[in-house]
Amino acid sequence: MTFEPRKHLLKTRGGRDHLEARWRIVWLRRHHPDARVITELIQLDREQGFALFRAVVEIPGGGSATGWGSESAADFSDYIEKAETKALSRALRALGYGTESALEEEETSDGLPETQRRAIAALCGQWGIDADALIAAQGVESQEQAARLINVLKRAAEPARSGDAVLAYLAQVADRFELTLGDLERELRDAGRFNGDWSALKRADVLWAEARAYQLAHGK
Repeated sequence: MTFEPRKHLLKTRGGRDHLEARWRIVWLRRHHPDARVITELIQLDREQGFALFRAVVEIPGGGSATGWGSESAADFSDYIEKAETKALSRALRALGYGTESALEEEETSDGLPETQRRAIAALCGQWGIDADALIAAQGVESQEQAARLINVLKRAAEPARSGDAVLAYLAQVADRFELTLGDLERELRDAGRFNGDWSALKRADVLWAEARAYQLAHGK
């Protein structure tokens, strides 16, 4: 199900747009269901009416951010909850799930929100994979397809399937782009990704080969 953060923006008393923390979390979970969200009460002084929280948001394979938030009883009766919410909102904003990002959230020409495109690019960058070529090669055109690709990229360090399965998949990729399996084998060897044992390839190597097949088919 597509989540559109702009639809959940509220207007503050000062007329500014604001995306509440609960909707930032929903947005995060749509893209990264395995993300970890942790809040910790660092300091609480009930006599002085002061609370300080730290929030940490971790996206496996996609980075992390820490946010701090404090509030006082002089400003809010529920200052403890407000401090926790502030810390969480700041951590989420640092990862691209804040009000500013919601205002900018528009689909790119291929139908993908910019936040997902950035996530794919960051993960691909860790493995030397051309993100645009991989997106095009796999025909990723929706948020759901992008989310699946992101999950695959998070497991890029894992071994690929059996050698026979890898050969069968790359043969399909080669055929799709009017290439031969030999073409992809040569590209993998030239890139230092293949030593003759198909079962030794990582998921990242297979994804790289798929992106490279798209590039070759388009004269790149």
